[in-house]
Amino acid sequence: MDYGELKHLDHTYLWHPFTQMQEWMEEEPCIISAGDGHYLIDVHGRKYIDGVSSLWCNVHGHRKKELDDAIRAQLERIAHSTFLGLSHVPGIELAQKLISIAPQGLQRVFYSDSGATAVEIALKMAVQYWQLKGQTQRTQIATLAESYHGDTVGSMSMGYSETFHRYHKSLLFPVLRLTPPHVFRYYQAMSEEAALSAAIAEAAAARPLLIVLDDLESADRGSLELLRYLSRATRDDPVFWIFIARQAPAHFDAATEGRAHFSVLGSEVTLGNGKNSLFHPGATALVIHQGADDYMTDPAGNAGPRIACAVIKQ
Repeated sequence: MDYGELKHLDHTYLWHPFTQMQEWMEEEPCIISAGDGHYLIDVHGRKYIDGVSSLWCNVHGHRKKELDDAIRAQLERIAHSTFLGLSHVPGIELAQKLISIAPQGLQRVFYSDSGATAVEIALKMAVQYWQLKGQTQRTQIATLAESYHGDTVGSMSMGYSETFHRYHKSLLFPVLRLTPPHVFRYYQAMSEEAALSAAIAEAAAARPLLIVLDDLESADRGSLELLRYLSRATRDDPVFWIFIARQAPAHFDAATEGRAHFSVLGSEVTLGNGKNSLFHPGATALVIHQGADDYMTDPAGNAGPRIACAVIKQ
């Protein structure tokens, strides 16, 4: 099939994500046919550096032999079977491996299929936990302003972006948006100390059922200090914490000082996107064991895909 026919079929049948289709229809699309290492190769044979790792989903390069071999080996056994009421070898082995390198206290793995659905799963676990504990009044969710957690309804609610989500506003549920210190510094020209004090004062009245925090690896000192304050403030009134980490959550224990009552890692080190070394998005929620045996979680995605588990383990 030549380029002209591929272009015609693309413009006729496809709707691309996060793409202004009016502009797309007027362009000559770049159509990728292969990959090699850190390069994408189009149908004309031109090579491009894959600078965004295929949108964070390929951090080791294309056609990585070890990962390709893991896929082939799994396909020779079975491509997929449900994790609902069944288990499988790569899922078990990967869970053990993840917990062995996870922050202390995280004891179980719940598989999902993308960062946004991992956030949804973590949210549902937290809500269900307090309902079963009889504390039905605990419905307030707190998140940092200007954070981003995905594009499902729940994750949009927690990480609202006017640019992308304004047309879906009627679907979203209310959350408490805590202002991180850097926002006070940038918009109100406050000093670092004044900005932290303002952020703490705003958060002081919050008593949420869970707190959603984004990207601790790149958090500034003020945001980490705010997190430490929240951890201390909730010491006698425990809350869930959902940490959405772009990389391994090195700040987890230091930030919460071990005081988080029940911790869930949603989205990215939930192994969302490229942090799982995959060729496509995937995710896991890592949870502290407390309460996990007492209720059934309702997944927000296709849990435990065999091929994904086999590749991540590799």
